[in-house]
Amino acid sequence: MSETWRWLQIPPGKVDDRHNMALDEAILESFIVGACHQTVRPYLWIKPCVTLGKNQDAEEARGSYPGSTLIRRPTGGMAVQHGDDLTLSVIASEKGLRDQSSKHGILASYYKILSGVLDTIHSYDVPAESGISKYGRRTVDCFKSLGKCDVVDLRTGQKIVGCAQLRTRGALLQQMSLRPHERYHIYSPEFLMNLKRNLGNQLDVGQWEDAFASTSTECSRSALLAGS
Repeated sequence: MSETWRWLQIPPGKVDDRHNMALDEAILESFIVGACHQTVRPYLWIKPCVTLGKNQDAEEARGSYPGSTLIRRPTGGMAVQHGDDLTLSVIASEKGLRDQSSKHGILASYYKILSGVLDTIHSYDVPAESGISKYGRRTVDCFKSLGKCDVVDLRTGQKIVGCAQLRTRGALLQQMSLRPHERYHIYSPEFLMNLKRNLGNQLDVGQWEDAFASTSTECSRSALLAGS
């Protein structure tokens, strides 16, 4: 059934980098208690930093990124360097995300969301694909390994989208880092418009509620989660 979703596009600079992860988690909590719609939030980073997976060893990561600001993610996975990427978070009902073309289970929700991202990338004639697993040697860097829930450019073999999830109480938060590409500009209004349209089609969005600021409750909760 088509529903109203929130497209939360907060202007750059309005959310401090150390609050980005906390705000995603606060929105997830808000959705769980019925205080907001399912939400898609695209955002940029003010300064370069590194986010660590929920259970990743911080000391090991610190040795790999000396001098970098390290921020803990609520989702799993390994370290992601931010600065020139577009981060995309999706907060949704886990029950509503079922991709009939994929296997049942956790990957179904990954692929359902990624299908909208892939449709956008394909529209720029990039032969990208998900579902390819090639972990190789263990690494602290998310973009130096390839899991089934990531996206690779088949021409270069390079990972261009990394994904991680948190699932709790029937809801999920999927965070994605989209890397710059020579065939599209991830910051451009055109790319974001295409992304919004394709995600809307794949997620069965009835209508978008456009928002340019989080709620006061979400702001307060994110401040607490970030320890400020």
